Amino acid sequence: MPGGIKSVVRNNVWSIRFMHQFFSTSNTPSWSVSPPVGHDHAPMFLARQSIQNGDLGKALELITPALPKRDQLTMDTYADLLFLMGEYESAFSIWEDLGDEKSLDDIIKTVTTSHEKEVQILALHSLYNIDPEKYTSLLVDRLRGQKQLDGAVSILNRSIEDFSESPEQTNWLQTLGAIYQEQQLFPEAEAIFQSALERDPNNWKAWLSLGRNYFLKDKDFGKALDCFEKAISIEPTSGPAYNAIGNLYSSSENWGEAIKAYQAAVKFNPEERSYRFSLASAYSATDQFASAIKVYQEIIRQNRNDAYAFFLLSEAYWLNQQPLEAIGSIESSLQLDSSNASFLITAGNYYEQQGLREKALIVYQAVVTIDPQNQVALAALARLGNSN
Repeated sequence: MPGGIKSVVRNNVWSIRFMHQFFSTSNTPSWSVSPPVGHDHAPMFLARQSIQNGDLGKALELITPALPKRDQLTMDTYADLLFLMGEYESAFSIWEDLGDEKSLDDIIKTVTTSHEKEVQILALHSLYNIDPEKYTSLLVDRLRGQKQLDGAVSILNRSIEDFSESPEQTNWLQTLGAIYQEQQLFPEAEAIFQSALERDPNNWKAWLSLGRNYFLKDKDFGKALDCFEKAISIEPTSGPAYNAIGNLYSSSENWGEAIKAYQAAVKFNPEERSYRFSLASAYSATDQFASAIKVYQEIIRQNRNDAYAFFLLSEAYWLNQQPLEAIGSIESSLQLDSSNASFLITAGNYYEQQGLREKALIVYQAVVTIDPQNQVALAALARLGNSN
């Protein structure tokens, strides 16, 4: 067998045995760890083993001489090592150069803490540099979540310009306009939504956003309503559009029209709990407490762990002159959230009104324990003659 072939065979046999040992559950190797002379990837294999053993210093020592070759396996291992050493930008730069979307994607899927979210954004920037069109929306979403709105705007404007024929253009424009609204840059938002509608006049979401912008900018009820109705003419089952109309009428205290709109929103999007809250609130605003009670009960059936829904239900019961039901509901709220001062004070008020002095004292005292300066609870304790 020629010498070159022998060398290749020796290297392959060593690599196979190394990988077998590397992934084995046994800690006792049955072969020599020393690689054959001339095995180019041996430092990488041994560095991987050191990384697995937690010896990052040894791994760095092993891999450093091989770095000038800059082959993919070595650089990938080096990036792993740098990441574990906390040198995130350097690690991400290597994966970016390698076009390694998987390693970067693995990073963004495993973050939990706020510091890790900053690391996630660094990884997303590298993914964006690899494939800007593919990763624009995800990067912008994370930047918005971290309140880095200027950065999100910059990315969106760049992608909108660079990928003018992208199917994502509509979403990018919608998001950019929404960010301008968050920044209260209403003229800029209006221009973006108009641009989206020039691109697609049947974009009902853009009509919806434009209507909201008119109301936020100038309180222009008429223009806002026209836009919302245009959205519905395009998408007749749009819960968000009906909800927007409900909010518009609520702002002018036209509760009858608001209720009709909220009812439609609930009909077309029954899973959206916020529409039911708005509907119940509109019923309460018109003293239709029995109807509000039914809606809150529907909300609770969707999620029996919603302490706030029980709290609002208790208020509706109380206003509907059903004190026992109100007390039962507020107690359900407290079972789910016993440290909420608003819930406790409301319970204390109910108990006090029903002559349940001892129970009232207990909950007011609980408020003072949470917030020693709470004036409502302190006044109630003084009024009830707290012996403590």
